[in-house]
Amino acid sequence: MRFAKCFCLPLTVLFLLVISGRAQAQMIVTIDHKTGVQNPVGLIQVAAGQEFVIRILNTVPECFDYNFEGVLPPKAMAERAAKAALPKPEPLQEQNVDFNVTHDPQFGSYKITITAKDLPKDSKLKEQCEALQQKQNTFIVTVTTYAWTVGLAGAFTADKLTDPVFSLRAGKQGDQDGYFVERNKSAEDSFRLGAAAMIHLYHSDPNRFNGLGLSKIGLNWAPLSFGLGIDNGSQVHYFLGTSLKFGDQAFLTAGWVFGPRKRLPDGVHDFTTDQNALSSLPTKTSSAFFVGISYTFISVSKDTFQNAFKQKTPEPVKKPGS
Repeated sequence: MRFAKCFCLPLTVLFLLVISGRAQAQMIVTIDHKTGVQNPVGLIQVAAGQEFVIRILNTVPECFDYNFEGVLPPKAMAERAAKAALPKPEPLQEQNVDFNVTHDPQFGSYKITITAKDLPKDSKLKEQCEALQQKQNTFIVTVTTYAWTVGLAGAFTADKLTDPVFSLRAGKQGDQDGYFVERNKSAEDSFRLGAAAMIHLYHSDPNRFNGLGLSKIGLNWAPLSFGLGIDNGSQVHYFLGTSLKFGDQAFLTAGWVFGPRKRLPDGVHDFTTDQNALSSLPTKTSSAFFVGISYTFISVSKDTFQNAFKQKTPEPVKKPGS
């Protein structure tokens, strides 16, 4: 029965992984050409193959070209221009220009370069364009790719894998003098406190497990957590469980710990004639419930090493009017 209980938690974790849903809302990054304000600024996160929109607000397509290219980390690729033949309404009116981007996980950012069109000097349209507030500019939309990630963490743990406490009471069994073996539960620890090195497997997409309702309260789920701890006697304890992820680096873990626990020597039960029977207690491998709080100091995804060795040019992006 003990081993059946030990394997119950991993099977439950695998079951939840299968039934958990994944729902993602389309992300829109806006760039205000008139004010030069980009929202959000800096890093965004999208999944591989996920489509998001880079929307340029308050711009005039008759006066500017919009060049789009993906940038490989750690250095940018050569600029790739994609000029669009946009309609020329009269009079000039501000419009929005969308880039519908299907994210390629090899790219760490996307660059939008807005340049003025080379219009004839005697063109009335050139005079109108030069009078506009919008200027040529370059914007960078930085992204990281959602992926399965391993977080290395240090943890404080509390578990029920405590050692029993035995004592000898002098007495007589039949005609034989000896000692009764008694367990002193009042002297035993309620919990065993310790520290462990933990590895947490989680997905960086906060909406990956929307079916569990965790993202609504700002939590994420790390389906599998594993750890190693060493007690004062240099005995190794193994931790296996599942975790709730708070923010970027904190985890609350619950599961089972496996390790040595003291027991009575072979042949010693309720009565013994050896007054030194309890001087050195052997151990046996046991399991018990544990909880732990950990804080990650390193997070590694499979794309960390792949991006440095791959090069790829993004596919042309369709723009309105093209």
